[in-house]
Parts: sequence; C-alpha cells; structure tokens
Amino acid sequence: IGWWPSFASPAGAFVKLHGDGTAQLITGAQENGTGSVMTLRMLVADELGLDQTDVALIYQDTGTAPAGPGSSGSQTLFNHGRASEDAAKQVGDRLRELAAAKLEASAADIVLADGSASVAGTPAKAVTIAELAAESPDGEILGAAGRDPGEWPSIPTGACIGDQGMGSWMAPQFSCHVAKVRVDPDTGVARVLEVHTAHDSGTIINPLAAHGQVEGGVMMGVGQALTEGTVYGDDGKQLNAAMLEYKLTTIADAPEITTSFVEVFTANAGPRGAKGLAEAPNVATAGAISNAIAKVAGSPVRRLPMTAERVWMTMNDGGAS
Repeated sequence: IGWWPSFASPAGAFVKLHGDGTAQLITGAQENGTGSVMTLRMLVADELGLDQTDVALIYQDTGTAPAGPGSSGSQTLFNHGRASEDAAKQVGDRLRELAAAKLEASAADIVLADGSASVAGTPAKAVTIAELAAESPDGEILGAAGRDPGEWPSIPTGACIGDQGMGSWMAPQFSCHVAKVRVDPDTGVARVLEVHTAHDSGTIINPLAAHGQVEGGVMMGVGQALTEGTVYGDDGKQLNAAMLEYKLTTIADAPEITTSFVEVFTANAGPRGAKGLAEAPNVATAGAISNAIAKVAGSPVRRLPMTAERVWMTMNDGGAS
C-alpha cells in the first residue's frame, strides 16, 4: 500500500485563440518524459470545443511563460492544469458571450464543441469558433490565469510529515500493488512475473499517459527492489557509476502489469478532480515485491536492492546484512 502527496503550488498560464480557430497555450510547465504537458493541451481543447491538434503548446520557455513549479512531486497536472483550465475558461466565457449575441440566445445555453458554438438543443443554430474569434478586437481572444494553491487544510503540525508538508494533504493519492515473484532457492535469483496495481489518483483525464506512468513507475520499483543500488569505496567514490555496473532494469525484466484506477472525488484536487500520479507507482512496488520474496524465503530481506546474494543468505541463514 502506498501514499504520495499532491503538493499545491502557485502556477500561471496564458491561452490565446486566433482568428483562424486555432489556439495557443503558454505554460511554465516542464516535460521530463511523462507526457503531462500534453494533458494540459487536452484541458484547453476540451474547454474551447476544439480538437487537440488545433491547440499549440509552448512550455519550458522562461522568457515567455508565467512562473510555476517544476516537474517534480506530481505537480504538473495538479497545479499547471488548474491554471491552464482557468485561462481557457476565460476565453470560453468570451466565446459564449459573442455567440449568444450572434445567435440571439443566452450565454448559458451556448455549447462549445467540434469547432463551433451552438445553442443547446438546437445544434443547427451555430457559428464557428473561428468566425467568433476573427470578429473579436485584434482578431483574437486572450485568457490569463495565475493560480494560488488555496488554503491548506488545518492539520496539527505534529503529524507525520510536520509543518513543512501540510500542502501535501490537500489531495493525497493512494495505491495498492500486488506482486507475483518467482525465486530460485539454489541461487536466490528473484524474478517479478506479475504486478497488479490499483490507484486512487482522482479523475483520470489522459488514460493513455496515466497507464504509461504507472507502468514506468512499476519498472522503476522493480529496479529499486532487485538490482539498483549505489556502491561506494572507502574514499567515498561511487564504484558502480557506469551503466555496465549499475544494473538498470530493461524491457527484458518487465513483468505483466495491470492497472485499475479508482476515481474517488477529493476536495481541493486539481482540474476536474485530478490528483498527482507520477511518483506513486514507484512507492508500493518495492514493498509488494519484498513481501512476496519474504513469503518464499521465510523472512524478509532487510536491505535494498534484494540481490540474489541477499535473498540466498536470507533463505539459508534466516537474515541478510
């Protein structure tokens, strides 16, 4: 069972709708391989009734984008997502006002979808979003948002993470992992065959990316559990600093991975009830593997990584140093 925080931090975003019906999102979010910034584009496209391919994305440009938290602590969607959605809502509200005047309807009845603004219940009564944007002053509509994290929950500072981590309690995420492991009693070699996961990460906005993050986190957990560990000499220098000695897991080590998302409403969550995700899959994996090995070995291996030598010593001596 794992737990991981969703740290609340201020973030900002700019959204611009051009006269040709395309949009641009400018965000201070960073991309380090998780694909989270693509989810920000999904939020903007959905809010404006556009296809994702019609939304250009500018990120990691400190000369253009507003300030925001870095790509760490499961913060990208949680914080930058709220700012991106807020900026897009400003543009969307302006589109509804323009469409309402043109279609002689209430702004509350205007639906933005498929590149058009239409009256709810009367889809034929519509105008293109490009036409509305082109008729705006300067031929574009702008939205800008800066998002503060809001008030932190009132939790005693004597809690497990103390005063410095209160923001993490705004919308914590939870996970449960089960691992099936095969152990060779003659050599102590352990191989992870299956990992089954369940995650409460709030609303899943980008399922493809979410599944990818869980699978990547599980693989990191497998490495943490079985092979990855730094070794230092008496002089303090790392002895396994190269990839030849530091045993990273590869696709050949990948177990069967299944993922289930339990979408639970959480107050103070990110956009549309989303919470963080990136680090969470790594938290529970090593523990699940350790418990599985302990069941076979008869007692837990007390150090990570649980190398073949340490597993063999545990099975034969009842413990490993």
